[in-house]
Amino acid sequence: MTGMGPPPHGGPPQFPAQFPGQLPPPGFIRVHASHNVWMSLVPPTITIDSMPVTMFRGQQVVPVVPGNHLVAGHGQWMWQYGRAELPVHVQQGQTVDVHYALPMITFMKGAIGFGPVKAPGELALVSLLAAIVAIPVL
Repeated sequence: MTGMGPPPHGGPPQFPAQFPGQLPPPGFIRVHASHNVWMSLVPPTITIDSMPVTMFRGQQVVPVVPGNHLVAGHGQWMWQYGRAELPVHVQQGQTVDVHYALPMITFMKGAIGFGPVKAPGELALVSLLAAIVAIPVL
């Protein structure tokens, strides 16, 4: 078979003839996931194409088939929060860095990008803490 496409019997996808009987050489997605001090007991959950990625010490390199992928992250406490996703195109032999950060409070979206990202919600958290301290003073 010379073209690329789904096989008629529903098995694994078939690749061009230059890779007979094997998958093409992989690309890689290096995921950097950070959590903040307030949410330190809640590690982020990262998925690539809806498949969970086991995170070790904040970063993990995942081999992927070259092409388009969807990297997503969220936190899970009493509910899922901080959802953010990023479409990623990976070429053969390429390593793409993706950075994800949980938000400072659970009612906000997370941050995701190709470069380092800051945890969203710092101003909201400071404002909330200031209000909590100010109410008893009044």
